[in-house]
Amino acid sequence: MREFGRQAMAFITRIGADPGDPVELRLRKALLVTVALMVLPAGVIWGALYWVAGEPTAALLPWTYFVGSLLGLAAFHLARSFVLLRRAQLLLILLVPFLLTLALGGLAASGGVSKAQAIRMMPGSSGVNRAATSGSWPATMSRSAPASAWIVSNASSISGRLVMIWTGWPVSTLR
Repeated sequence: MREFGRQAMAFITRIGADPGDPVELRLRKALLVTVALMVLPAGVIWGALYWVAGEPTAALLPWTYFVGSLLGLAAFHLARSFVLLRRAQLLLILLVPFLLTLALGGLAASGGVSKAQAIRMMPGSSGVNRAATSGSWPATMSRSAPASAWIVSNASSISGRLVMIWTGWPVSTLR
């Protein structure tokens, strides 16, 4: 069993690897791929919990994260671009909680999905970003919670049609 684990880890760390990469970049690529793969089951379970709880729209969002993450890993394997995978992962981490907050009816009704996600992404952000830029993603995440709350509270007065077109959800479900 240990041998299987070693072989699996060796395979995982070779995804997107380029023999010409410096050691530090190879390690950062391996870390990002490993973390992205470790989080995938959580997206499936998270979506299943929403589905069982009777929230099919909300269930689709973590499952979209799962598919998007797999597509990002496939693109990373082909392009071998660390920046591409990092941006794809961080964008998914930013958008899914924001959209979940909208799908579940606002910040209070969603149980603070965005806050939990912002806390969870801080160590990962600093692990794959340069120290100077790793603080920008949690800051962006912390701004998305008030933005989604504002959209939900003002959906009918601002532009209900725009919200419906952008999210695909009727405005009546956003309150």
